[in-house]
Amino acid sequence: MVKQRRGTGNRRRPARPRGAITRVALGVPMSQKRYPRDPPPLPHVIAYPVRVRFLLQAMNSTSQTGYDVQLSGVPTGANSIQLFYNLSTGAYTGACGLTLNELFVAAAMRIFGVDVTADRQSANYINTDYAIQKATFYGTENATYTTSGIELAIDFGNSIPGWVGRDSPGKNSRAVVSCKPPRLSWEKIDENRLVRSISLNTGTRNLPAFSSNISSGQRFPLGVFDATVLVRRSVLVDTGTTRDAGHTRTYFVDDDGVEITTRKP
Repeated sequence: MVKQRRGTGNRRRPARPRGAITRVALGVPMSQKRYPRDPPPLPHVIAYPVRVRFLLQAMNSTSQTGYDVQLSGVPTGANSIQLFYNLSTGAYTGACGLTLNELFVAAAMRIFGVDVTADRQSANYINTDYAIQKATFYGTENATYTTSGIELAIDFGNSIPGWVGRDSPGKNSRAVVSCKPPRLSWEKIDENRLVRSISLNTGTRNLPAFSSNISSGQRFPLGVFDATVLVRRSVLVDTGTTRDAGHTRTYFVDDDGVEITTRKP
């Protein structure tokens, strides 16, 4: 005897929309989610990348030579490097540079919105570390200003090899060089630091291409230097702060439970 299958054609089915509305009203999850059995690891370094930009400009001057670095006083402004030249005497140099302190102060302005060197006892000045993540140097877009290529040289320090790169502009493209350090080198703003800098060379300018009647103080674009700087706050210990009832002080410990302190013995 063959067992007959029971028909389900006449069985009453629940209304799907009504069932979904009921689950939503009761707070029942509509679908299951899978969560990892262990919490994800915390990052070892919490740092914020900040892009810092310097505009390189040539300026006609009869009284100044060399170059000046001008840092922006607002977080949204661009910094600049003024390279002075004199058409009457032909005195001109395409080489300029930035110190690490200047680069880090510009990065601090971008993220903190203040000049950190104005208060050298503040946490923004003392307890902040900086590391160069990437540096890129773009030549000028105007091919008539350039007769040779550009050069970028960086001294990262801390046993990291220095880097030098050169490039020449093409017929329809500007010159550009870029580099990244093999590892991060964390630094602080240090007035006593031996001069370690970023050297930029805009190449030999075709000065006769500039009109001889250029007024003093007029500027011409020579290139753009972009750098990505990681900014992090160092460990700050306050062992004398009183807290609420049951808490006597705030402190930090390492993985072995040993207190971390920056106080000198």
